[in-house]
Amino acid sequence: MNATAAYQRFSLFVTLLCVLAGCGGSGRIVVSKDLNIPSQTDTKIPFRAGLKLMPEFTGFVYKPTSNAAPVIMGDVLRTGSETVCRNIFDEVVLIEPTSSRALQIDVIVIPTCQGMEYHVVDRATIRVRSRFLWRIMTPDSKEIYSTTVIGEAVRKVSTTVMASTMEREQGEVYFLSLQDQFRKAQNDLHGGGWWKNTWWKQP
Repeated sequence: MNATAAYQRFSLFVTLLCVLAGCGGSGRIVVSKDLNIPSQTDTKIPFRAGLKLMPEFTGFVYKPTSNAAPVIMGDVLRTGSETVCRNIFDEVVLIEPTSSRALQIDVIVIPTCQGMEYHVVDRATIRVRSRFLWRIMTPDSKEIYSTTVIGEAVRKVSTTVMASTMEREQGEVYFLSLQDQFRKAQNDLHGGGWWKNTWWKQP
């Protein structure tokens, strides 16, 4: 059975139980933004970085299937991206996507969510993978460095028929997957060594 079919059967089972039990939730899953992304280095990249968060990124909503509760991720994506950049760069400024104002920056950082994967391992276990592309650009939009980062989390969940409990537990799995991704991205962006060769700054 593929992941989509498994999720649909799992959701149908829970929905039927909730109808019979009269339980209900909010109808959506809001992922917490209270991430724990500690800095892993004492040596920051000596650049002033502009973090560019596109509207489709900060407004990202994921639905595993058409009848599933939407997963709201905008706040956690913004918080995680800012934390990663502030942990690794000397200075960080936020760039509005529609702004044409010239900024005194060395590089631009653009994170993109390429997709989420929700898997029902069994009735009591779910797994979430998050796939992100991180690009480092020059101020005139030449690519310096890019890396694809995959975060993953597997969690046991209760078999309760309370929709509110299910929403909370599923939200925690998405949260852990995203936190894993941001931690890995931080290590990749700093450890990639791209910033030690400043070829793009040469006249």
